[in-house]
Amino acid sequence: KENKKEILHLIPIKYVVDEHEVENPFEMKIDKFKVSFNSVVVDKVKLDNLRLCLDKTPLKIVKFVFDAYMSAISCATEDEMDDGCIVIDIGSSSTSFVVMEDGIFKYGASIKAGGDNIIFHQN
Repeated sequence: KENKKEILHLIPIKYVVDEHEVENPFEMKIDKFKVSFNSVVVDKVKLDNLRLCLDKTPLKIVKFVFDAYMSAISCATEDEMDDGCIVIDIGSSSTSFVVMEDGIFKYGASIKAGGDNIIFHQN
C-alpha cells in the first residue's frame, strides 16, 4: 500500500543567483537561479479525512499549517528566530517542534507523545 504525502509548506532556505548566495533575490536581474527548500509533508489520507469532516461544517478551510511552525511565527520574536531557537508545542497526545535560525525554518518534526504521557509523582 502506497503512503502518499501532501506538501503543506515549501519554505525557501537558500537562494543562489549567478553562483552567489543572496539573502533575497526579489527584483534582481538573474541569469542563473537556484533555490533550496525545506518541505513539510503530511499523510494525504489523514489530511483528506480532515477535509471531509470540515466540509460538513460551516467552516471554510483557508490553509493547513504545521502547528509548531505557526507557534514559532506567532510566539517567537524576530530576534529569537534570527539568533536561533527551538519552539516546542506539547499537545495532549503529540508533541511538535521546529528549529528556527537566521529567521528561517531549519527543521521540524512531530512525535506521538504528549501531555497525556507525562506523569507526575507526588510524595
